[in-house]
Order: sequence, then C-alpha cells, then structure tokens
Amino acid sequence: MAKYETMVVIDGTLKDTEIKKSITDIKSLLKGAKNIEVNEMGIKELAYEIQKKKTGYYVVFNFETEDKTLLSEFRRLMFLNKTILRHLIINIEKEYGYKATVNPKKVAKSEYRSETYKKVKEKIEKSKEEALREKDNTPVKLTDI
Repeated sequence: MAKYETMVVIDGTLKDTEIKKSITDIKSLLKGAKNIEVNEMGIKELAYEIQKKKTGYYVVFNFETEDKTLLSEFRRLMFLNKTILRHLIINIEKEYGYKATVNPKKVAKSEYRSETYKKVKEKIEKSKEEALREKDNTPVKLTDI
C-alpha cells in the first residue's frame, strides 16, 4: 500500500459548520482508502491572495491506497469544489511524488535522478572525509599557534 499525504486549503471566510461539512465531504471521498488520519491545522493567513481571499483553513489528510483512480477522482473533485482554494497530493514513500507513479517516462527519469543524486552525495561525503584526513595529518608549525 502506498502512503499519501494531502494538504487542502479551505476558504477561511466560511463559517465553522461549513468548514466541518467540507472536511467530512473530503473524508467521504477517501472512503476507498485505509488508515485515514485528519489533522486540522486551523485558520492561517495565506502568503498571497488566492481568489481574493487572505485566509485559509489548513487540513492534512494521511491515508494509504493502491487505487490510482481514487487519486485522480479526488483531484478532479478538488478542482470542482468552490470552497477549496488549493490542494496538494504527495506520495510519502517515494522521492518523486504522486505524478511520477502514473507516467512511466517520469518514473524512469525520477529513478535516474535519484541514482545520480546518490552518487553525487557519496562523492561529496568522500571528499569531506579526505579533507578531514589531510587536515589531521598536516604538521603544526610554531607560527600557527
């Protein structure tokens, strides 16, 4: 089962009952998923205006699913819902995120990137170790003290 995290920004100008209704509607869309956790972060000021709104109610959903159609349907309904200002779906287990699991070319490209990233990271670690060894082996001069 793939683990996903979804952050949804609901219109902050809505009443509390309307916000709670939106959250239950979103949770009902995820009824095919397992281990659904809801973390309400509350009303926060947005970094920039979205649809002339300055505040948003942040909610994070964590869930597990294998059904890709559930995710695509969820995205479609989030775009259609007028109370939702923004949403983001992230695959927690993968480095390359949700979209790369759908498109085979993107999957291959992201795997290649992750391999090259690991190689570069290893080279940097080796160079740091060598620099430390060289620094430890240099003799101390009286002028250095």
